[in-house]
Amino acid sequence: MPEIATSNRSEEAIKLLQGLKPKKIRVKPKDEYIDVSVIHGDLKIAAHPVMVGHFKDDGIVTAEAAIDYYFDGKLSDRHRISYYPGSVGESLVLYDPNKNPPGAIIIGLGDVTGITPYFLRKAVEAGVIRYAMHFRDNLFSSSDTIKSRTRNIYLLPMHWYRVWQPYYGSVDGGHSFRCNQSQPNHRYYPVTEAY
Repeated sequence: MPEIATSNRSEEAIKLLQGLKPKKIRVKPKDEYIDVSVIHGDLKIAAHPVMVGHFKDDGIVTAEAAIDYYFDGKLSDRHRISYYPGSVGESLVLYDPNKNPPGAIIIGLGDVTGITPYFLRKAVEAGVIRYAMHFRDNLFSSSDTIKSRTRNIYLLPMHWYRVWQPYYGSVDGGHSFRCNQSQPNHRYYPVTEAY
């Protein structure tokens, strides 16, 4: 249900005292989207974290295998003990700014026969939220900054070498931004870049 905002103006207060209903202002929620583009390239030259989709009960192959190699087998370790995303809504975040790519977001895509645009959207949403929470929980204090290197995410469906890039830029145009505990910066806007 949309939030109902009321004014503190005197004329509305008088109407309330007279038993009249105040004018309701409905706030329409704003839809925000991510822009996706397809680019072909090697993961080791990716300057930003890479998002990869993983189907339930599937092995670690292609793009995931490359990420596993670059992250010294951390994906295989988790997959071996069944602590690996497979269902829609499950995700895993690895981040090391000293590696290329500097991070990986593995998202569960569910059953290979059940993938739909809705489930893909939910999977990406879960991955992006986990990624944001990873930084909030592990890297932020009131004076910390995230450099622009971490503001972009590459998205790779598991069996493709093509790169889908949902970009998130900070409000100030892609420069560093601060996370203030009293007023955290939660609004991201899509930006377009090409490599």
